[in-house]
Amino acid sequence: MRKRVLDSLYWNEASHTYRMNLDRTACPMLRADLLCDIQKNFGEGYLSNTCAEFPRRTFVIDDLIERSLSMTCPVAAELALLDPSPLTLRETTLRTMRAECFFYRSNHEVPTRKYLRLLQTISLDILQDRRLSFNERLMALGIVMSEMDAIIAGGKENQLELIPRVYRMDDYFQSLATKAKSMPFDLPYHVTLMFGLLDRLNERAIVYYSPMQRVFATYPIEAFRAEATITTWAQMAAVYDRNAAAYKKFVLERFGHVIEKYAAHSFFAGLYPCHAPLTLLNNYFLYLTLWKLFEFGVMSMAAVLKENFTLDDLMEFIERFSNRVDHASLFQQITLDYITDKVSAPNELLSALIDTQL
Repeated sequence: MRKRVLDSLYWNEASHTYRMNLDRTACPMLRADLLCDIQKNFGEGYLSNTCAEFPRRTFVIDDLIERSLSMTCPVAAELALLDPSPLTLRETTLRTMRAECFFYRSNHEVPTRKYLRLLQTISLDILQDRRLSFNERLMALGIVMSEMDAIIAGGKENQLELIPRVYRMDDYFQSLATKAKSMPFDLPYHVTLMFGLLDRLNERAIVYYSPMQRVFATYPIEAFRAEATITTWAQMAAVYDRNAAAYKKFVLERFGHVIEKYAAHSFFAGLYPCHAPLTLLNNYFLYLTLWKLFEFGVMSMAAVLKENFTLDDLMEFIERFSNRVDHASLFQQITLDYITDKVSAPNELLSALIDTQL
């Protein structure tokens, strides 16, 4: 074990510390069962400060500190997601910084970070508003992000503070709901987009980090591609409808609150819509594409497993998908690069990503 640890370290000249050589993948001490080899063999006292903080994730944005839990930890995921009540934010004042606390620092090139708390408030309100179906909420969020971009571009940032109140007005909500419900779904573009992204991620070999992880690769292939008779988009539509029906019956009807909670948590924990130094709409599309990739995977699992799909299956998929988003540094960058040219036609991209009938 001593040799394994030493072989996994490198000297970081900038910080004058030794660091684990992650090599764009998971920690070399991570076992196939997602437990830490060091902690398993020697106990919590041997963990580094970083690992002792896990699964807490902390971001510092100017004078604001935000903390959440990583869903890569199965215990944290159960605590965060199994409660059906909406996600709420709790505020407190920190008088001192915690000793030896490991902080992830946000990208200070993101100018909209000064509005982060306000943007998160309205976004979480929309994502958890059960007057709309979940996919209608995702659509409504994109519409609001576009309107906020226009406000910022017009130099009227002070109007952003009005958005939460405006959203709660009946007339505005009804117009938003109407727009969200009326957006058509482009199935050929959707299937092409999802498999294209999977192919792009596979090219860089960062989708998987263990043989157990590779099991999940078989589900989309079996659910969408295994039928050799598919030669037209009409036939693909029939397959999609069958898979969507399985997703509704075996996932949403039984574990819909877990899905919704994970979506809201992912948005907050990822510092959306200020994750990247781009427009709010670009940030939204990055979040949405990753979310739809997650949904595509769960739908595929449900289509294959059917009534055998369990809560444990869902929680394990959440755990492993979160690992790639949180710990494979290129995963989000490749996704962003993949959709960058597509964001120039936002309505077409929305139609490809969101099926409001689901």
